[in-house]
Amino acid sequence: MSYLINLFEQHSYLILFIGIFLELMALPISGEFLMSYAGYFVFQGTMNYLLALLTVFVAGGAGITVTYWIGKAGGYKLIEKYGKYIHLGPERYKKVSA
Repeated sequence: MSYLINLFEQHSYLILFIGIFLELMALPISGEFLMSYAGYFVFQGTMNYLLALLTVFVAGGAGITVTYWIGKAGGYKLIEKYGKYIHLGPERYKKVSA
């Protein structure tokens, strides 16, 4: 665990950005967990509050934008092609959308 804390201390803004970005790309990563560590490091003075907040806002905006463009470009075609791998086939998609 101390290795992860040291890694987060050394690359805090990058890990925070990547974690929030991947969370908004619907990967099972806990952004709340990363934000709690960021808050702890801000409290300790090892991270800048405004820079951490800006990192989260930029990561959130980028993640939402990329997710939007994936949906706009692929949309239902992606569900038809790859939905079976995440248990969301065409019939289930129609049921959920209704």
